[in-house]
Amino acid sequence: MEAVTRVPEVGQVVAASRGAYSWRITIPEDGSLQFGGLLPTVIQWDGEANPAHALEANGCELLELSLAHPMSAGLVPMFRALRISGPVDLKPGRKR
Repeated sequence: MEAVTRVPEVGQVVAASRGAYSWRITIPEDGSLQFGGLLPTVIQWDGEANPAHALEANGCELLELSLAHPMSAGLVPMFRALRISGPVDLKPGRKR
């Protein structure tokens, strides 16, 4: 997974499967959610099967995601390296 090369903090790559789906997922060595859960877990689906394809389009849209963490300045370069884009507001603040 290229994301692990760019941001090793996301964890080790572990293969998983259930039913028709198989994927690779990152899990930190200690199993904890990095940066209080703000650093995302990375999933790469294998093959064509992906549960998102089974979802019905219903018009939902993410308008904004507001995140706060005391070390937000350290997260910004990781978000950029992971190519996270969209309506994400990451700022200094208390863990929530």
